[in-house]
Amino acid sequence: MAKQVIPQLPDDEAQKLRDNLDQIEELAAYDAMAGQIEAAGRVLEAHRAEFENLLSDPPTAMERAQRLFSEERFASLRYTAQDVHRAFEEVGYPSRFKQMPNDEDMEILVQATVHLAGDEDDRVRVARQLMMALPEYVAAWRYLDAWIIRYSAYRMVEVPQESNPFLFAMFDLAYNEWASQMDSEQEALLAMVDFKPSDVAGKDVEEVEALLRAQFADPEKKTTLEVYYEAHPMLRGMAEAESWDLQLESVRLFERDDDDCLYLIQEETEPWVPVLLERLKPAEARAREAAARGAWDDRETLDEMSQIMAGIAREMARAIFTPERTRRFVADLKAYRRALLEKREEKAANLVHAAWMPLDREDIETVDPAEMPLLTSACFASLREMMIVLSKQAQAKTSR
Repeated sequence: MAKQVIPQLPDDEAQKLRDNLDQIEELAAYDAMAGQIEAAGRVLEAHRAEFENLLSDPPTAMERAQRLFSEERFASLRYTAQDVHRAFEEVGYPSRFKQMPNDEDMEILVQATVHLAGDEDDRVRVARQLMMALPEYVAAWRYLDAWIIRYSAYRMVEVPQESNPFLFAMFDLAYNEWASQMDSEQEALLAMVDFKPSDVAGKDVEEVEALLRAQFADPEKKTTLEVYYEAHPMLRGMAEAESWDLQLESVRLFERDDDDCLYLIQEETEPWVPVLLERLKPAEARAREAAARGAWDDRETLDEMSQIMAGIAREMARAIFTPERTRRFVADLKAYRRALLEKREEKAANLVHAAWMPLDREDIETVDPAEMPLLTSACFASLREMMIVLSKQAQAKTSR
């Protein structure tokens, strides 16, 4: 009756009804196989020790899971490169899809894997389909593979915050497809603008940047780049995310002791101190109340004060970092990077390079300084340092 009604419904309602019918048919099929699934489970118990021995060797277990779930039997449950890309948009991108991932990358990959599994209903649906494959593999005497299927199905539901052999294998297949696609799209883009890897051989970072700027100063090549990115949204999304991540990471430079060039001069910071003090008054009153009751580290008040400072830092960035001031800041960063390279501190030098990349551009007038993490951080850190200095001066006067 429902199938007869579907053609008469609006598209959105018809799709909902189709989805409901699919779930009902799947539940009916699973219910019909319940006896076979239970019987297969009883057979597997005789092979539990063999499976536990396999689990004690994770590399071998994962390799076997990859072979198993690569079979055509599970093709309908596979993820696509687009699915992986959407997961990365949610949890972040790994920093290196061509190389051996570091610990941070591995955490991102695990989060993406878990994200792909979906919500509770999605996990239950996949677990049900995995269990329906169990009798088939037991009948074929593929007991270890059947154990991997059952183990994955149970963990899909019981440990939703973790990966499992099925998710690992399916993510790996889709991830390799995604990485291959990103690689080929990047190579095609470079070929379109006549840029070859040999062009940068033996050149340092600044020379490579100069070469790239010269390449894309050509209006025709710039248009080619824009059109290509428009036609390849996944590549564009990854490039934008990587650029933003590098900018955020460059803020770590303020943890160093030799970061003087990142701070504003006193004349730039002083006018903003009264503004900060005025806006902090309500929060200071609440801080004193918290201190009176012994809550010296009242998190809510501290967060509020930090948010006030961050808001002022954005205003400062817009007021202070004119195009000319930004160019001087970039020049200071380049000198800072050269000094770091002389001391063989390549990791820090790379952070400095990441810091100036989005700022070293001809159309800097079009950039909003308040949207540049390093510029707002420079204002925030300078204002904080000024407040510390003033506090020490006030304490010194009091002690005299």
